[in-house]
Amino acid sequence: MTKKILVLMICLGAGALLTFSLVSVKPDLFSLSGSTWPTLLGDPGRTGFSQVHSPGESRIAWTYTLPQVGTQKGVILGSPAVSDDKVFFGAMDGKVHALDLKTGQELWTFTGQKSFWESSPAVSDGRVYIGCQDNYIYAIDIANGKQVWRYLTGGAIGTSSPVVYDGKVYIGSEDGSVYALDKQTGTLSWKQSLGEKIYSSPAAYKNKIYVGVDSPNDDIYELHALSAANGETIWEVRAESGNKFTASPSVYADIVYIGGSDGKVYAFQYASGNETWTKESNYGITSTPAVAYDRIYVTNWNGHLLSMEKNTGQVYWRYRTGSRVESSPIVAEKKICFGAQNGYFYCIDRGGGLIWKKQVDGEITAAAAASTGMIIVTSHTDAGSTITAFGRYHAE
Repeated sequence: MTKKILVLMICLGAGALLTFSLVSVKPDLFSLSGSTWPTLLGDPGRTGFSQVHSPGESRIAWTYTLPQVGTQKGVILGSPAVSDDKVFFGAMDGKVHALDLKTGQELWTFTGQKSFWESSPAVSDGRVYIGCQDNYIYAIDIANGKQVWRYLTGGAIGTSSPVVYDGKVYIGSEDGSVYALDKQTGTLSWKQSLGEKIYSSPAAYKNKIYVGVDSPNDDIYELHALSAANGETIWEVRAESGNKFTASPSVYADIVYIGGSDGKVYAFQYASGNETWTKESNYGITSTPAVAYDRIYVTNWNGHLLSMEKNTGQVYWRYRTGSRVESSPIVAEKKICFGAQNGYFYCIDRGGGLIWKKQVDGEITAAAAASTGMIIVTSHTDAGSTITAFGRYHAE
């Protein structure tokens, strides 16, 4: 195992170029060319990139409202998944919901024992996988919402979202462990205890699993690379005290990207963990960088969307929203899309110009999902939520 200690330094000031020439680079094989968005940020590498057609205006196809019923809150904190002409998501009402992609009509619900918090579903081969506050990860039949299997972890699964990769389901638990389960049977393949809690969602790339970890030492966070086959730690990078790797990493073209609460974006070599570059964004980051062509896109707490060169971290431009942003951006076709806590959803072009924006009900804290011709956005208040489908439906 290779272990590295990363010393974090605060840099003051940041530059931004307002113009640039775009270099065309072949997209990674994980990027989607179809009309599905089967997992958090679209693919196992969490790149947030799809080549599907995306709406060029703020036309709304449908909305779905999940209200509070009695004391049961209808808050949706996770991101939706899209597959087989259905939209899937979990909510604080303790249910997993499936909607018709074309109409927004509810098709079925599945009930867990506690709330589904920020864990976002992953869909593979007719099943939807999702973690729950009741410590279970569930496998559900997408056709009828019936449970196929469930597996009990040692802690709540509040924020970690599963990734399906090479026949296994990988997920982190608040018992500090990463679990690898057979996707067909739910049988445990391996369990690796890494720290105190895992809030990060694993990313998968070239037979490795990448995940952020809250270590047993107070206020110490680490980024781990594990063997997908047996869970062995291949390398780890430790952040200096006070910085947190609670966001999920993204992996693209042999580089692992992650944002820190110190406001920096970090890039590491996927195989060794050697640092490629570090760049200051000036404010804390809890979002996952999106990666498309030769750019990465990241949001920060001060409401900025940054466009950066993926191999050097050079900042090309910033788009300022005027509101805190926690949601991860996605890149659909050639548009960068994200939401802010002021309730606005933004669609930006590759030069940093606004294509369109639209205010929805409540605040937006989760990443959107893309399907051919549509962008699916969740927003919430303290009591309930709305799902807004922008664009026009296109059959798969």
